[in-house]
Amino acid sequence: ASQERLQDQRPASQMSTIQTKTELTIGRGWEGSGCPVLVRGTTAEYRRSLAEIAREDDLAVEIGSAAGVTTVKLARLCSRTVGVDAQESEVAISTAYAEKEGFRTLLEDEETLPAENQSGQAS
Repeated sequence: ASQERLQDQRPASQMSTIQTKTELTIGRGWEGSGCPVLVRGTTAEYRRSLAEIAREDDLAVEIGSAAGVTTVKLARLCSRTVGVDAQESEVAISTAYAEKEGFRTLLEDEETLPAENQSGQAS
């Protein structure tokens, strides 16, 4: 994926550092309260950003959680954290790592997770 850098087009009072095209695209339309989507160019940038946006009462979902290092960092900041990865080997590694770090884990697969209906209730 290209890491083309673009200048942030927001007013100077809201200006942040230069961002990737993906960050600018994903970030448009999200203002005020709600659920931010955090996309960064590198894992190091992503991890440094966690403390800026994660809150104690948040539910954090990390897609592509791999070995679980960042998921554990999120778990230290948020009341509930979910790591999602398609590779069973990565899930096994992240589960062992999370438990070693003192976190309880629960394994589910996409076929056994309860789906929410339109009213937001699990079905």
